[in-house]
Amino acid sequence: MAKSFITDEGLKVVEAKMMKRVSGILVCILLMITAVLPLKGASMAEEIIDQHQEESDDCLWFYPSEWQEFVPSHKRLVRVEVKIMQGYGGSPPLTLSVERPLGTVITSRELPVSSIPNTCDWVSFDVSDVSLETGKTHYLKLSYPPGGEYAWAGASGNPYPQGSSSKGGGWDWCFRTYVEVCRPEVEVVKGLHAGVSAVVTNNECPDLTNVRWTISVEGGFILLGEYASGVISSIPPGDTATISSRPVLGLGRAVITVTVGDCDPVTANAIVLGPFVLVQ
Repeated sequence: MAKSFITDEGLKVVEAKMMKRVSGILVCILLMITAVLPLKGASMAEEIIDQHQEESDDCLWFYPSEWQEFVPSHKRLVRVEVKIMQGYGGSPPLTLSVERPLGTVITSRELPVSSIPNTCDWVSFDVSDVSLETGKTHYLKLSYPPGGEYAWAGASGNPYPQGSSSKGGGWDWCFRTYVEVCRPEVEVVKGLHAGVSAVVTNNECPDLTNVRWTISVEGGFILLGEYASGVISSIPPGDTATISSRPVLGLGRAVITVTVGDCDPVTANAIVLGPFVLVQ
């Protein structure tokens, strides 16, 4: 019987083939693992100034009340600041109310005279959180009963053109409205896919409506699918929505950027392999 021998060169060829197969298996396992691991962008609720008028010509004494119109661009009001002062330490409490229409109180907060400075400065009224009607006229009103002395700063020349005040004549009182802007959580789905997908989760916000989104694929050589956009009609609390790009066709390394509503963009590195995208 003839004997067969494996030369050193033949052994190296066999080892190379085995390493190639092992590498291929490892790559497949990696793809299976990364296909279910999303890249996350943190969800958050942030307090920002919505409407404001900060010009001050004078701090004027008033009694028993004055009001200022404002038109909100965000819904969830959480706090109001006004530039005021007190002239008598025995004054009764001062009340700030948010009304729509004038005379119908939506939310209010009362502060004792001890919380108000005797020089004109910004004072915060932490009103109960309330939902406002965006684009509609609302009223900030300061009032107090007899026996007090309070002044409110403001300026002439119509510095807040979206509304007028009780004083009229182009005078607007100083104010700042603070709203809570709630942003969903954004997750870019990793793995090998025909396009790019992201999962948008509403963990703790009220119902999010008409949420605009974009997905871009930049870098390498992209023939198709480099940009997609759309609008999510509604994401109720605790619910999710999946957004996807069109099929991508190209070659090379790329950067994926997903932007949802007011959220900071979420990015991910990727490799485009013909009709497939490997999101890393």
